[in-house]
Amino acid sequence: MERGEDKMGMGMGNIYWHLLNLAPGIGPQKFFSLLERFETVEKIWQANARELGEVLGKGSKTLAKFLDFRDKINLKAEIEKLATKQIKLLTWDDEKYPLNLRYIYSPPPV
Repeated sequence: MERGEDKMGMGMGNIYWHLLNLAPGIGPQKFFSLLERFETVEKIWQANARELGEVLGKGSKTLAKFLDFRDKINLKAEIEKLATKQIKLLTWDDEKYPLNLRYIYSPPPV
């Protein structure tokens, strides 16, 4: 196993990239705005509503949808789904992420 990977071959940080990418209303621009504010995807995922509201807008529909999504998502089930389908995630911060995608306007995070 590579450093930071779990037994399914996926680092826990990558699952948060995946979940944020799935979250309704969180496109590339909001994703990277959140990442700029919180520095890591784990911190984004763990942030409280007030902190998230600083980026997503206090009382916004996007914030409400994200909080609802985060409350309802089953982290273990998502990890198992990816593992069962043998899906490996390639994230924007990965050295293998394609350079031609990295520098376009609104690059896909995952």
